[in-house]
Formats: sequence, C-alpha cells, structure tokens
Amino acid sequence: QYAYTLCGVGYFTSGQYVKALAEFHKSDSIGGKGQLKYSLYNLMLMGRIQADIGEFKAAENTFQRGLALLNKTKEGGRYAAGIYKSYAILK
Repeated sequence: QYAYTLCGVGYFTSGQYVKALAEFHKSDSIGGKGQLKYSLYNLMLMGRIQADIGEFKAAENTFQRGLALLNKTKEGGRYAAGIYKSYAILK
C-alpha cells in the first residue's frame, strides 16, 4: 500500500496528476489491509489532486471517506489534520 502511495507522491510532485491518481487508486484498493495512516495519507493526497484538477465532487467524496475513517477509528495523528484542513479548503 505504502509503495503505491510513494509512487503517487513522486508523480504528484512532478505535476503528473493522472499518473499520481492511478497510483493512489491502487493504494486505495488495498485499503484496510494496510495501515490506517497510509490510508489517510493516500485519501488526503487523492482528494487534493481531484480538487486541483477541478473534480470537486470527487474530492469532497474522497475527503468524506477520510473523515468517516477517522470517526470510525479515532486515530490518525498528523494525517487527521491534513484531511480536516484539505476538506476545509475545499469548502
């Protein structure tokens, strides 16, 4: 899961959003089998890209998934802050 997220980050930082989203979707498909912090980080980045490319409804849905995961687990640390901040910026 984390390897796909890291590949996505590499594409994201170089402006290759389509490739980054593909990697984040791969990471997301692993989902609950991985670690919570990676799932939250992945959702945060995926939502940010969706917002950057104008897919606002998709970004909102992605951030809401992140918030639901946070509410379910009550964990998240610094990634929780990223989800909240990104969602607030979107709104």
